Amino acid sequence: MTGLGNSKNHLFRINHTRAFRVLVFFANLITAVFWRPFFYVYSGLRIYGKNYLKETPKGIIISNHCLNLDAYYIGSTTWPRTTWYAVEANNVLRKDVGWLHRINGAFGIYDTYPMSIASSVKQSMTRNEYVTIFPEGKMTYRGQKLLPFNKGAFYLALENEVPIIPIAVVLYGNRFIRHSPWVPARVHIHILPPIPTAGLVKPGESLKKKSSELADQVRDLIQGKIDQEGGHVDLEIDRIKGFT
Repeated sequence: MTGLGNSKNHLFRINHTRAFRVLVFFANLITAVFWRPFFYVYSGLRIYGKNYLKETPKGIIISNHCLNLDAYYIGSTTWPRTTWYAVEANNVLRKDVGWLHRINGAFGIYDTYPMSIASSVKQSMTRNEYVTIFPEGKMTYRGQKLLPFNKGAFYLALENEVPIIPIAVVLYGNRFIRHSPWVPARVHIHILPPIPTAGLVKPGESLKKKSSELADQVRDLIQGKIDQEGGHVDLEIDRIKGFT
């Protein structure tokens, strides 16, 4: 997907219609009520720092991306508050599971025009919602060493003066799962203290430069938490393009 002249443009913005919002709410309800217990058993899911979400009713969630189910783990963590998440174009266009991603709140990002989501994000912030973005741009499957962060998500946070909520997805497991994709890693979700952005850009300061600085700062925070919690670095299988 390289441009905006496409009949599927509606998949590349957040659908704020009442009917679709109700659909996403109940899809996330199913994930939170029925799938989260499965996550606890299947992957040993543990969630830390949920109090930060109670104190922060809206914002842009920034997370590392190391599993296919990252967005669903985060969605079940933030429910009942609505959480939208940005994904690479192919994930909303897939004929097999694209529809499932969409009804759970996914929307696409154009490769050549990523900031086209700006108006959708702004509208979500006025509705006191979360938008989740994986700023590495690629999924490092079972990886615990982060790629550099793209600055677009941080630009949007600064532009809308909404908090950034860092989330560290920390993985544990045994060496042999490297050779068996069916053996799950244990997943611990750590919600870190939100970073306020209101007033962060001083008069005359470049918004792009500040976005880049903030991207590096948040990356260091998430990587530091993974290292502090002892995330296992020997689980990585491959770097593949996934959610963005």
